Amino acid sequence: GRFFFNQLTSVRGNRVAEQGDILWIDLWNRFGVPGILAAVSVPLAAVASAVPGRRSARLILVFFGLSVFLIWLRTHDFDYAPPILIALMAALGGREIVVWVRGRLSDGRVLTISVCSALLVLFLIPFGTGRPFWASVTEAQRMVRHTDAWFDAMAWLRTRTPSPATTPTSAVSGTEAYADSYGIMTSWDDGNFVAHVGRRIPTLSRFPGKRDGLWLTATTETASFEPVCPSCRGEESVRYAVVTAELASELFVAKALAAGREPPLQVEGFWQFPGAQVPRYSFGPSYRESLVNRLVRHGGEGLERYRLVYASPQKAVIFTLYRPASTNIVLDWVPVDSEDGRRFLESVANTPVAPIDGGYLYDLAAVPQVMIFELDPPVGAEGN
Repeated sequence: GRFFFNQLTSVRGNRVAEQGDILWIDLWNRFGVPGILAAVSVPLAAVASAVPGRRSARLILVFFGLSVFLIWLRTHDFDYAPPILIALMAALGGREIVVWVRGRLSDGRVLTISVCSALLVLFLIPFGTGRPFWASVTEAQRMVRHTDAWFDAMAWLRTRTPSPATTPTSAVSGTEAYADSYGIMTSWDDGNFVAHVGRRIPTLSRFPGKRDGLWLTATTETASFEPVCPSCRGEESVRYAVVTAELASELFVAKALAAGREPPLQVEGFWQFPGAQVPRYSFGPSYRESLVNRLVRHGGEGLERYRLVYASPQKAVIFTLYRPASTNIVLDWVPVDSEDGRRFLESVANTPVAPIDGGYLYDLAAVPQVMIFELDPPVGAEGN
């Protein structure tokens, strides 16, 4: 309850806005009829709970669902829509509708069963005629953030880096608890994984903010040190940094926006195709010169204090995708350690631009999915 309240009322909650262009209609586009039922179930459950003799336990779902919807309204981030919540709330909404219909049909049991069955079938129809259900195996695998590449990288971090005096499982007290230890810089999304599996202390975890965005989108090495450990005291320092292909592609714009650095879109030339001239859109120097791009695409080449010490054997392809129909520019990535990934790589390899799925794919780079860099010397207070 406190988490939801803080997310709704604090400035931090408003900073999430990773998908600020999402509209409420996307609830329908993403989840179809079950999504709408999930939204309808909140007032339905509230009304049902107020009826004498009905179970008041529904109020738990009402308050939980209402909190989630308010977070969506505040953040425009539908990642707060776990499928289990959509399924549970849609089932509750569907049940209330079926009960209401059954209570008003008195012309026989067969008619009641027929109408209720038809409604239940309708609830399962995804939006769009002929559109496959979005929760495919491939899509579900893509939604799993921490894959084998992450587990392997965290095993390396846990076993191949110096054992610090203080770890996430240590009982700490006093202001000097971390003096003989060191921190790990990564995005806030992955901090808990670094702590739980890597057994090292992350400088960011749990909640979104602008520090990782300032770090990842810094266009000079010196500027990248400033947000690494502004709260370090005395001998405290950050010794390693973890970055991913996802940060250099799909999450780049989100991190830049969180840092207050909206990357300007620009045209850097054109490609000629039969009957079409395709503009080459990019985010220009704000992306090319960013720390995360220099680390992931170029392995830290040219940087003095970032030294690559681990690169996952699992690979990914990062790229830019331009769709003329919507003038939509997307930075994205595809893991290529699966059969689907290898087929994708074969279809776009050895060409500077590849027509694909109604768009054009370019600026491809094959990179490790997870990379660990040692900061030498470590970064302490004020980026020193």
